[in-house]
Amino acid sequence: MRKRIVLLALVSLCLAAPVFGQTASDFFNSGILHEIRLEIRPDEWTKLKNNYLDNTYYPVDFHWFYNGQEKFEPQVGIRSRGLGSRSAVKPGLRVDFDRYDTNNKFLGLKSFVLRNNTQDSSMLHERISMEFFRRMGLPAPRVAHTRLYVNDEYIGLYTIVEAIDKDFLKTNFAENDGYLYSYQYADTFQFDYRGADPAKYSPVPFKPETNESK
Repeated sequence: MRKRIVLLALVSLCLAAPVFGQTASDFFNSGILHEIRLEIRPDEWTKLKNNYLDNTYYPVDFHWFYNGQEKFEPQVGIRSRGLGSRSAVKPGLRVDFDRYDTNNKFLGLKSFVLRNNTQDSSMLHERISMEFFRRMGLPAPRVAHTRLYVNDEYIGLYTIVEAIDKDFLKTNFAENDGYLYSYQYADTFQFDYRGADPAKYSPVPFKPETNESK
């Protein structure tokens, strides 16, 4: 009898306990203001800001708060990112969940961008544009706003931006074996014909992100 009571009590606790079953769609939910907290060694955070033009990675513990619940991910890699948007005061960040463990993912994501929007005072241009593309039926990164804290210090309002990678291709095209390129701003391209030599087009201005060996 006592065992049955204990078993019923455990079942009741399990049913009452909230289950964190969020997905990437929740992470990019643009209907709410998210909250992300990073824990990093203070000296390394100072180093990242002082050397904001570098692409050096630093380990952090990652916390995402959604509907009153916390999703925690240890040993995540971050680095400063951007071109004209780079900042020592409010760094733009690339977040790589698989930086220190190639098998690690967060809600099915390998990485995402924390956009500082230093070149957009409205902080809305990218979010509205990407939403417009999706409503037209065109694949586009998902974007949502978040408060960002580093070591419990409020850093500012950022946008969570979906990375365009193999996971993005799989989600939007049901396959990821095709050719994905990223545009390199070091070379302005006006869709002009530069001849038949592929080297005139890649790796600059179009850098291969998949099938690099081809």
